[in-house]
Amino acid sequence: MLILYKTQIVLIICYILSLFLFIKNPLKNQWGSSNKVILICIGIFLIVAAVTRPEETADTDNYIYGFTRGVVSGRMEPMFSLIVTISRLFSDPVVVGFSIFAGLSIIARLYNIKKYSVNIYASIMIYLSYCYIAQDIVAIRSGVASALLLVAVDYKFQEKYKYMFFVICIATLFHYTALIFVILFFINAEKKQRLIYLSLLIGCYLLYYIDFDIRVFFPYLQYLTFLEYNLSSYSNSTEVVFGTLNGPQILRITTCLFFWIFIDRIFRKNMYSLMYLKIFTISLCMYPLFSSINTMGGRMYEIFSSAEAISLPICFAGVFDKPFLGKIAIIIYASYFFFVSINSFAYWAPHLF
Repeated sequence: MLILYKTQIVLIICYILSLFLFIKNPLKNQWGSSNKVILICIGIFLIVAAVTRPEETADTDNYIYGFTRGVVSGRMEPMFSLIVTISRLFSDPVVVGFSIFAGLSIIARLYNIKKYSVNIYASIMIYLSYCYIAQDIVAIRSGVASALLLVAVDYKFQEKYKYMFFVICIATLFHYTALIFVILFFINAEKKQRLIYLSLLIGCYLLYYIDFDIRVFFPYLQYLTFLEYNLSSYSNSTEVVFGTLNGPQILRITTCLFFWIFIDRIFRKNMYSLMYLKIFTISLCMYPLFSSINTMGGRMYEIFSSAEAISLPICFAGVFDKPFLGKIAIIIYASYFFFVSINSFAYWAPHLF
């Protein structure tokens, strides 16, 4: 097992605290003054943990180099360049730069968790189990973009499509893969369309097994010049991310299929569940669809993963008539992924092993 860094210890404490409070609170959205204080404290701890990450953490050395030297590579998006410029106005640009990224991402996530989750502590557990470590600690650009997905979904529910389009544009300026958020315009939040989404998931895995190569479409994207460097970078990358079909991914797929079986029951209990389940399903299609570019598949999955913090508790709560069964399912799911993520060398010390 990897020697624990301070950041990991903070995450374990926050996870255990959220687990304890989740067990004590009912599986429904209750929002009192005490919960507000606790949520703010957890948010502060998570921002501090993200800012004070160990230098061995994946990608951290690249970001530190950018903040201190003011050097921005061709694959970095405009908002990263802007934040680098702002951070260099201060005596400690590294702290300022990481604080801006962490603050934007974590505040956006927690605000939407508070607004839509059936239990804020269940959502925080899911958030800490994968998304926080993979994005707010490692892939901070896509982390902010992914957090803005929740904001865009919020505007989708309100049918404020101009605002939703604006948020998608901002998210794309943080990470170009967020351009795929335009899918939100075509997702129906009221019609189940079970067959369509199950066929989509199965179809993407069939493409994977016949060795489909997504790069056949790259020539048609040449007019999107801002994507050219990133597509080339991902194509040549040797970075290893979670595989297309391994233990964690099989659990995600099984969970998704399980939810679709009981979608009628889930949707009756929560009107937002269908939208979030469809986003969860689309996210699972990203790995097999982009399997010929492993790194890009991982990034495309991660860009949708912020929705899991809301979708999974909603769906687990909707499946079971007895609340304690829903709680047990959430605890098992979140704890498994938290254990995998907190012990992942690929996140914490990829250069040392």
